[in-house]
Amino acid sequence: MTNRKKTLIAAAALLVLMIGGYLGAAAYRKAQAAKPVTFEPRESIKFTSPERDKIIKIAAPSAGIVLEKQEDLWELAPPQGIRLDQAAIENTLWSLGYLSADRIIDEAPEDLSLYGLDNPRAHIIITGSGGETAEFFGGNRAPSGSGYYVMTAGDPKVYLVSSYSGEKLYLTMKDIRDKSLSSEFEIEKVRRFLLEKGGSRLEIVPAAEAQAGMISELFPYVLIAPYAVPREADSEAFAKLLESFLNIQIVDFIDDAPSSLEPYGLDEPARLVIETEDQTLDLLLGKTVNDHQYAKVPEEKGVFTVNALDSVLPASPFGLAAKFALLVNIEKVDSFTVRGKDRPVLDAEIKRAGEGDDKTETYFLNGRQAAEKSFKAFYQTVIGLLADAEHPNRPGPGGDAEITIEYNLNNPAGKKALVKLVPYNRDFYALDREGAVEFLISRPQVNAIYQAVENMSYDIE
Repeated sequence: MTNRKKTLIAAAALLVLMIGGYLGAAAYRKAQAAKPVTFEPRESIKFTSPERDKIIKIAAPSAGIVLEKQEDLWELAPPQGIRLDQAAIENTLWSLGYLSADRIIDEAPEDLSLYGLDNPRAHIIITGSGGETAEFFGGNRAPSGSGYYVMTAGDPKVYLVSSYSGEKLYLTMKDIRDKSLSSEFEIEKVRRFLLEKGGSRLEIVPAAEAQAGMISELFPYVLIAPYAVPREADSEAFAKLLESFLNIQIVDFIDDAPSSLEPYGLDEPARLVIETEDQTLDLLLGKTVNDHQYAKVPEEKGVFTVNALDSVLPASPFGLAAKFALLVNIEKVDSFTVRGKDRPVLDAEIKRAGEGDDKTETYFLNGRQAAEKSFKAFYQTVIGLLADAEHPNRPGPGGDAEITIEYNLNNPAGKKALVKLVPYNRDFYALDREGAVEFLISRPQVNAIYQAVENMSYDIE
């Protein structure tokens, strides 16, 4: 047999062996994949500790914290006048009451500094109602990040405790302080909104509590400040403003006993008050730093931060006010008169007869019976006068009016309502309502009233 034939036979044999090995390996992997994968769970090591529901005291000497349970609430001992987050304390209690280790790291450590336990960062003592105690020391976090090195009093071993449970050993005052300032409230249940800043005052209350004169029932809220005459609040704008203050939370606690409020801008603060049927938010607001704003509660000393409210604090009263010069439901009107200098007098009257489904209404303008649709379009231009801007000076009574609109009402019976438009400049009138001049109304709006009269349709007499 030649050398060449021998080489070919050897190569073929090697190829057969390789193919067989590949097929064998593939079959083995397939068989292994078909087997169910099982893991032997590592049993955790439960520390001896008082039962969770019997723990009555938690002390963290390293953080200067002592918590004692008083009936159903946890309080600081001695009391410090600091509001506590009961849910956060109960969460800590749950972790400490069931604290366990994943494994023992070192049975007899010679150098505790390797674990940060020569000078522990955390020290927790929990006490049960029967006097039983458990004491834990927390060191460094494991390099893998999987947990913390922990020791217990009287036990030389170093344990690894999971990150979730172990972090509760590193208790600080910030972890258990109540950061809530108000819970989320229902906007329609707000009973008072107050914003004071730099000598200005914006206050809004429900219309039913405003004790104001001509307030339209279409608006549930009224601005009683800063305007001399209460104004209806724009419902949509007010709701949008209130949404900015839903569930305000404390971001960080700064100083529980500041020697001066000036560094925080709280010596001359803005004040925000929101009262609902069941809660009140009363907050003093100072300087803004890095998107956070210094704040405090009036009756408490401590200074903290909240998310900056600068974008909503300069809330414009005019932006929140409904702009109608005077909005009167036509159902309340028996008659009204529009008088204008060098313009014809417009006497409008609505005569009603019958009750309920048999009730009829007839409309008249200067003694002529007007078509209903046409008359109501005219009425819309009269009550549709809208303030375009605030009067820059807000003077007292505006003097001689160029245009007056007087309503005779049936509800309240016999009451009159008067709107005066006093010349301001060639583009605007000053609105005089109940003796207060606070807004400007553009002249084209008044011209639209007279244009509607020209377009009036009359029924055949």
